Amino acid sequence: MQLDFNTLVSPTPLQGDAGRCFILGSSPSLADEQLHLLEGERVFLCNGAWRALRDLDLAKANYIIWTGQGSWKNDIPELLEYRPNAKVFYSDLVSNCKTFKQFQTTTPDHHCIFRKSGLTDNGKMDLLGGYFPRQFKDGWGSARSVVIDAMIIAVLMGYKEICILGMDLDYTGRSYFYDEHDWLAKVNSPTGREKTFKTFAQVTKTLHEKGVAVKQLSKGFNRENYNATDAVGYIQYDTLERIVEGIWKPKTIGMYMDSFDNLTPQHIDFINKTRHLCDKLVLVAPNEDSATVCKALRKVSNSIASKDFEDAVQKLYRRYPKDKIRIFHNKKYPLKYDPDAAGWWNNERTKIILIG
Repeated sequence: MQLDFNTLVSPTPLQGDAGRCFILGSSPSLADEQLHLLEGERVFLCNGAWRALRDLDLAKANYIIWTGQGSWKNDIPELLEYRPNAKVFYSDLVSNCKTFKQFQTTTPDHHCIFRKSGLTDNGKMDLLGGYFPRQFKDGWGSARSVVIDAMIIAVLMGYKEICILGMDLDYTGRSYFYDEHDWLAKVNSPTGREKTFKTFAQVTKTLHEKGVAVKQLSKGFNRENYNATDAVGYIQYDTLERIVEGIWKPKTIGMYMDSFDNLTPQHIDFINKTRHLCDKLVLVAPNEDSATVCKALRKVSNSIASKDFEDAVQKLYRRYPKDKIRIFHNKKYPLKYDPDAAGWWNNERTKIILIG
């Protein structure tokens, strides 16, 4: 059922915490966040970030934003299987396609549609040039990021404090907190990245002038690229834990140490088995080159370079100071350590687990 946008807008100005919302992108750092702290908050999910409801510890979201046809169509099989419970904003780039009409016939949802079609090349409506819609029906040109589309929608709904998570804009490693399949790898090209940063910077500047606070909470956000724009000072940096009071829950960090010089099907099988036993899986490789390759593997959250078992554990302690460590191994990949010297790490927080 298509909704009237005005029914989603508060009739009175939003004040205090009621004027705050959280917009979640799908960058890798989202998996590092304590998303359970968002209980009771207003949450927008952008594109594939809906998987935070299924795969991470996010309990509820209010809205999901879809701008492009490709990303939405690609996720339809998983969406039909999971069926996230949230209202949806679709751009007319999506709603004008035949698949959308078929989808609404068989699987109707509550949604709003925002204008994009024909506006992308309209210079007068270019966000990079400082344009900002006065009302929802005006539409806007290319935002170059669905998070930016969500920011515009949130402001038009009346929110005065925009908190962003999972928008790293860091293209040196993985691009998503979930597995990157062939379609995502194709669209995640270097083209347009500079314009994405500049558009984000311009929108934060425009919102600052409108009295809207933009807070970047993403742990992986590339500040260096943002600071290279002329919008320095128009964004606030903070953390989710500081903004939202709640109980911090430790995550389980899995560690898998091997040479990884020549990756084999056995390595991949072991990764698949162990990834389900932890919140994040970190591979330990003997050198930086191997660690870089390991980090790019599906289901691997991070990697470190170390040739020494105790050194590797200490590095995990420093990187994840409050989390539990689970060290996975089997007889085919024996760990090289001195059991008599293991008292400093063999405790409730850190355990070695034999797999298979």
